[in-house]
Amino acid sequence: MNDYLLIFKALSHKTRLQIVLMLRKKSLCVHQITELVGCSMATISTHLKILKDANLIISEKVDQHVYYKTNCVNCGENCYLCKIFDEMLVDEGTSRLLDEVKKKYSGEIHNCPKKRTSS
Repeated sequence: MNDYLLIFKALSHKTRLQIVLMLRKKSLCVHQITELVGCSMATISTHLKILKDANLIISEKVDQHVYYKTNCVNCGENCYLCKIFDEMLVDEGTSRLLDEVKKKYSGEIHNCPKKRTSS
């Protein structure tokens, strides 16, 4: 039950929810997230730690940067979180933020394994 409490706590903050939604689109590093969201690097780092503790995101070091992406390692066809995110209606500001992520940063579009196999 504690795992669920960590997930709900992590997703209860708008900025953290926006970060997860962005990371579902692209793998990003802290300075990219900071630039997009408009918070300080320390604030974003705190949000990322909470998301990592809830096992919602994972990180990978590439050269001098640490890139974050959603944790879809154990994601399966019945992943309830992906279903919630896929069906979520977002406000206009979040929608613009997600569009900016796709336009501004090239690279992998991060999807859960079930989506990769169906395309």
